[in-house]
Amino acid sequence: MSTTLPAFHPTEIQTRFLYPFFFDRGKAAEASDSLSHKTIIGRDGKTIGVWECSHPPALYQEELLDHVDKFLFHDTERGCRYLRISNAVSSRWFNKLHVVLAEPKPAKQKESNGIALDSGGEVLRSIVWPVSLAPLASMEIFLTNYGVGVFSISLIPNPPALDFQNATLFNYKLAQLRPQVAARLGIPHPSQNTKLWEQMPAVQKGKIAPAPSVDAPVSQRLGCAGGTFLLGELVSEVVLNPLQGLRIQPIQKQFSVYTVVRFGDEVDFEQVAIVRALSSFLSGIAQVEEPSHAGSLAGIIGATNAILNRRHSVAVGLLGMAHIVSDQPAPELSFNEQRVPRISLKYFVPYLAALLQRASLHRSIGDASELVLNQRQDMVGELRKLRKHLLEFAVEGYFPEISHREVIDRYYRLAQEGLGVRRAYEEVKRAISDIDAQFSADHQEELREMMAHNAKATRMLQEQMSQNLQAMVDVQKAVGWIEVFFASVYLAELWHLFASEIDSPHKWIPYGVVTFAVVGFSAAAAIVKPWKHSKKSSRH
Repeated sequence: MSTTLPAFHPTEIQTRFLYPFFFDRGKAAEASDSLSHKTIIGRDGKTIGVWECSHPPALYQEELLDHVDKFLFHDTERGCRYLRISNAVSSRWFNKLHVVLAEPKPAKQKESNGIALDSGGEVLRSIVWPVSLAPLASMEIFLTNYGVGVFSISLIPNPPALDFQNATLFNYKLAQLRPQVAARLGIPHPSQNTKLWEQMPAVQKGKIAPAPSVDAPVSQRLGCAGGTFLLGELVSEVVLNPLQGLRIQPIQKQFSVYTVVRFGDEVDFEQVAIVRALSSFLSGIAQVEEPSHAGSLAGIIGATNAILNRRHSVAVGLLGMAHIVSDQPAPELSFNEQRVPRISLKYFVPYLAALLQRASLHRSIGDASELVLNQRQDMVGELRKLRKHLLEFAVEGYFPEISHREVIDRYYRLAQEGLGVRRAYEEVKRAISDIDAQFSADHQEELREMMAHNAKATRMLQEQMSQNLQAMVDVQKAVGWIEVFFASVYLAELWHLFASEIDSPHKWIPYGVVTFAVVGFSAAAAIVKPWKHSKKSSRH
């Protein structure tokens, strides 16, 4: 960030690193049970549960509308599930934790914006800060029945000096999932303090376990002196590993960031110069930019933003929410110490609601895309599910308002705008409507094709029946003539038998046979009329 900033600097920073993920729909209770059964072995050899289904901090629920509070934090059939890390595990893993933001590299030193760089532009001076979990929102998991969850870890660094550059570096490095870029966390090994280690007796050194290998499983490095880990490893290999059976998958390629930065009472957003001076910093941390990023133009915040009051400014991007707060002059000094934890808790819930909404809508967009691209067999059933899921979301999770208090509700709408929730909601509705219309058109086309096929089959059947009928007529005609023939033969034979018994010249017998055959043929033909079958066939 190249913009020149005034002499003031941040005095405190607290950041949540958020990992949104997908899992099987309708399995929030099952996911909660799986996480609740996750255990580790404590230092005393006893089993410790990692997660607790506990009540959320009171500030989460303060000034929320009843139905919002019920959906997010009450253990109902359709509501969300909330879990928090147990105190024993928190102490086991994160006691005396440090974060390594930069590693030293030997080279000719030069200075750039307060961070020591070598001749190649690489960080030279080691930046290692003590860091601790926030007291009331240390490590949490939020689960919804839409198949969307959010993991949150809230960290408070304790640097020797805080400035714009290292505050930005802290957020950027810890938000990364790429091992070559991400900051390492760990508990320092006593041997890293060379002076203290040299003065330590050999007997005491022998009681200290060596640092675990960097290739050891992350579960063996957590909480061990000298062991380091990445936030990405903690999430994927330990924290959310019990959800593998529910087809868990990440939504994005880095952590989202929710950060609160505190300044002294010299920062007053009523002053245009202050707003202009802090615009680049606010834009950078809201968009999780690295310290060397070019930054926004002076006075321009490249993200959705608002000034909520003279001592509170916010900005939200697709990857982060940033709050800048400043102290109020005395006699409000006692309240100043509570500003950061209060905003970190109370203002987090509207942002969490918007983040869950965005993730849920992206889940629906993915389901709709898969339905269209893969052409599933049960299109009717899958489309019905899509419409049902969108209706459930609209009724349960897409809150038009979140609080009775105007500033909280305005902030909620700002979070929705910055995360593109309303735009995504309209896109999902339009996509499902388009799929529905296309399905109806395809269904109508299939019906037309089916009717045309049935008509063609009917015509073919009629033609076949006509051919069969003609064949029957021909057979009947042939049978008729055969009957006529047999009638003439029978009559002629009858004459022959009769004439043979008469005492008269037998020379007339042949003439009688012929005469009776002709008469029998004519009479039978007149009765049977076999030639009329062809006329009947023509009429049919």
